[in-house]
Amino acid sequence: MGTEHLTTTLTLPRSPGMLGLALLFWGLTTGYWGIASLLALVLEAPRWTAWRWSLQDTEFNRFVDFTLVLLIGTLLHVINRGGGGQGVPILELLRWLPLIFWPLVAVQEHSRQGSVAFKSLFYSLRRSRHLIASQRFDVGLIYWLICLLAASMDAGVWFFPGAATLTLWILWPLRRPGARWGWGLQILAGGILAFGIAQGLQILQDQVEDWALMFYSDWFADRDPFRQQTRLGEIGSLKASSQVLFRVWPAAGTEIPLRLRQTSFNVFFDGTWRNRRPALKSLVPFGEGDEWILAPPGNMPQHVRIAFALDRGRGLLPLPLGTQRLGHLPAAQIEADILGAVRISEGPGLVLFDAWYGDRGHDAPPQADDLAVPANERPALAKTLAAWKLTDPDAATAGERIRVFFDREFTYSLTLPVRQDPALTPLGDFLLKSHQGHCEYFASAAVLLLRSLGIPARYASGFSVQEYQPWDGAYWVRRRHAHAWALMWDGERWRDLDPTPALWAGWEDQWAGQWQSLGDLWGYAALVWSEWRWTAREMRAEDFLPWLLILLSGLLTWRLWRQERLVTATSPAKNLAPPPPPTPFDAILEHLETRYGTRPTGEPLRNWLTRIGYFADDPDIPWLWRRHQQIRFHAQGLEEVKIQEFAARVRHWLISGLSPAHLAGDTRERRSE
Repeated sequence: MGTEHLTTTLTLPRSPGMLGLALLFWGLTTGYWGIASLLALVLEAPRWTAWRWSLQDTEFNRFVDFTLVLLIGTLLHVINRGGGGQGVPILELLRWLPLIFWPLVAVQEHSRQGSVAFKSLFYSLRRSRHLIASQRFDVGLIYWLICLLAASMDAGVWFFPGAATLTLWILWPLRRPGARWGWGLQILAGGILAFGIAQGLQILQDQVEDWALMFYSDWFADRDPFRQQTRLGEIGSLKASSQVLFRVWPAAGTEIPLRLRQTSFNVFFDGTWRNRRPALKSLVPFGEGDEWILAPPGNMPQHVRIAFALDRGRGLLPLPLGTQRLGHLPAAQIEADILGAVRISEGPGLVLFDAWYGDRGHDAPPQADDLAVPANERPALAKTLAAWKLTDPDAATAGERIRVFFDREFTYSLTLPVRQDPALTPLGDFLLKSHQGHCEYFASAAVLLLRSLGIPARYASGFSVQEYQPWDGAYWVRRRHAHAWALMWDGERWRDLDPTPALWAGWEDQWAGQWQSLGDLWGYAALVWSEWRWTAREMRAEDFLPWLLILLSGLLTWRLWRQERLVTATSPAKNLAPPPPPTPFDAILEHLETRYGTRPTGEPLRNWLTRIGYFADDPDIPWLWRRHQQIRFHAQGLEEVKIQEFAARVRHWLISGLSPAHLAGDTRERRSE
């Protein structure tokens, strides 16, 4: 189609109340009919008032930019909120599109132009002088489709009948005169076909989602979300990152470093610690539903507060040994095992909770696995015990001597040397040859040495709390603070034994990157935002988005009023392009509107002429229409000679009346009557 076919505004005929009804339909399906009613009333207000905003395209640009910012902000919100198991973020975003795009549509409806220029909608056209950049577009139909799409996110049994009724309502002005029954049957058949297609697509969507979930679970999902095992070297890989994971507020007088355990392991084989799937016990909340008892009340002299982010609402809580009670911990399901792990399966994105701990927690007494020593590790362990002259089965004495030996004769390092004796296991090479390694080697060796002395012991994995930030008033726990240590049974209870040389934390701090301060600032902002969002109250988009829209829309309205942009519909437009010049063809249009009724607002002229049967059946009309368009919308217009010819052909058409084809058509209509 050439440029002469373009019109000033690309639109379709509108049915009364089209946008308001679509918005109300969205509100009824989603349950937000109150705010939807208010916004729909604002959209339909121009039908009853003559006041309009006289806006320039640059001001439309600001509203488009505001809508884009609102869209991106909402997307980030639903993605961040998705960590709490709230569903697929993109579907959550679709549900709120009517609110996001409402300010732009409301401005269009209340503006003098009643449409938006293409250059306002597309950044690539804002400085363009191409003809298409100045063309205008009615975003009303797009908004109508957005409302139906958003309503489909909460589709119930009445969604399809409602959507079909709204579709019938907007198609009614496009029907051909005299073709009501045929048009109605076509719409009915189309609705039945659409219903069948929709049901088929729903079945296909469900099947595809099932396939996608199976594929994701098989290839990408975390196969060990609750850490049933850990291999030597896994913690070492975490120590390369300075990312801040969570914050801790120990009570006054708490011994630092404080070790927060996530889980324990009791079986070691071939360099891997495993957990023999200990029995899980579901906890029952009490109080206001956020208090949890892990062990019978006993001596609980110490207290710590922890702000910890969960992965999609689940994870292992980092807790001190001997934790007996948890408070201010909202979760749908919490389980504990006999090895000390506390697991959240259904929780928010971040928890800010209190832990009270003392002499005894919920760890079960020693079992047979807590004394098992792999056969391939026994020779190296026996040589080490003999070299250190360790024979005392007393837990406190043995534990202290092991810690002293490691601190005096071994070196902490994340870089392990090449194994000197291939016949030795990695742990045996650590004990007898290299004498250097990271915390996993120290903890594993300590556990097996204690067991070799007949002292029950377990391998603990978690984090070390040691970095205090005075300006924040909290301890920061980074990925590189991941740590492993031993648990030993003293005959009455489990005790922590950390055999890793005490200088390991300072040694790792030397590896912090030069950009750590900038990363800390970003990480701190993210943590504070998450804590406020998840702990102040359960934030939902419906809690703030409608009121934010009303507030911002009110501010924009006030600004326009201050700039004297508010005019009546009949007042002369300011700073607008001059209206197109009249042409002789206007007389024909006046004649046809007298006979067939006024052309609906927004319907393109060519579409209207085709609908009433003149564009295809009258050979003169297409030629006259093209000249009419050329005079109105082309900068060069027509030469004077061609204008005179154009006017003469219009007069001839008016004098001769309707063409013979239409006279015959009128005769057929009269005969049918």
